[in-house]
Amino acid sequence: MTWWRLFYHLVWTTKYREPAIDAEIEAIVRRTIYGVADQHNAKVWAIGMMPDHVHVAISVPPKHAMSDVVNALKGNSSHLLGHEL
Repeated sequence: MTWWRLFYHLVWTTKYREPAIDAEIEAIVRRTIYGVADQHNAKVWAIGMMPDHVHVAISVPPKHAMSDVVNALKGNSSHLLGHEL
């Protein structure tokens, strides 16, 4: 049995730091973050959202490249926002 303990604090902003995150967008982004975390066997510790940026505290197993997880988090949320709004 392997043991790992990796914590990451991710932050990303809206395009041009526009204050674009409202309650509806926040719900979509939260749902996406938890979905991507489940796909990568990751644990979301906290999510914080401001009108122009997102914070995520997450633990990701070392078998997953962090760049792949970040790409999935940002890409999937952007894709869903484009289709649901």
